[in-house]
Amino acid sequence: MVTSLINLNKKAFFVMLILLLFYNNPLLSQTKTTIGFSAGYGMVNMSEVNSDLKDTYQVLRSANIPTSSPEEIKGGLFVDGNFLIRLEKISLGASVNYISGKGNLSFSDYSGSIEENYDASTIEIMGIIGTNIPFSQTVSLSFRGYAGYGLASVNHTGRINFFASPQNNINVTNDVSAGYFAARLQGGIEILAEPVILNISLAYRIANAGKLKGDMTENGRSYSNMGVRNSRGGDIEFDYSGITFLAGIQFQL
Repeated sequence: MVTSLINLNKKAFFVMLILLLFYNNPLLSQTKTTIGFSAGYGMVNMSEVNSDLKDTYQVLRSANIPTSSPEEIKGGLFVDGNFLIRLEKISLGASVNYISGKGNLSFSDYSGSIEENYDASTIEIMGIIGTNIPFSQTVSLSFRGYAGYGLASVNHTGRINFFASPQNNINVTNDVSAGYFAARLQGGIEILAEPVILNISLAYRIANAGKLKGDMTENGRSYSNMGVRNSRGGDIEFDYSGITFLAGIQFQL
């Protein structure tokens, strides 16, 4: 399903490029260059991570340990910086964006403590193609397509401490990462407020990093090329895809 969506997105970007390039010949007649920054909230689809946290929670509850519900990874801060060359009908440029999210579960009492933490983030470098449909001299609809490369990283820690028998303690740390194809479809409104351009937008990101591999340390022993395993022994998939809400500003150069 994800592969089909990625292939469809690649074709859509090429079709958009061809249509926009041939829409009007004198594309260079009103060239502007801008640099912009946006920030907002990005949702992520970390279902396998959240299932792992829920499984740990259910084990504790079944043992009559009164722990609180886990904090799931549902989204986090999304920031974006971009450079655009605005032609008459299209915009071409490049973008760098970052998103992060955290999830955790913890419990402690007189006998011991249990803690599990996920700290996930990714950086994406993408090319941009877009167009604006003006409503007036100051307001326009903005549509953009992004495609490029993402580098995801996750730090995971799991600790079980037995105060009466510390020889049975368990301490696991994972530092994993991987690259992946990234894409984004974005639409919004731009307001020209000389000498800047203000914008608000809604986007959907395709950013499934898959099963990440890296270094694992378990009770002092180090292992390489290991994934983050769930309670069933399978590697967890990290999917940063989701809807993003953004507000930003563009400076004309």
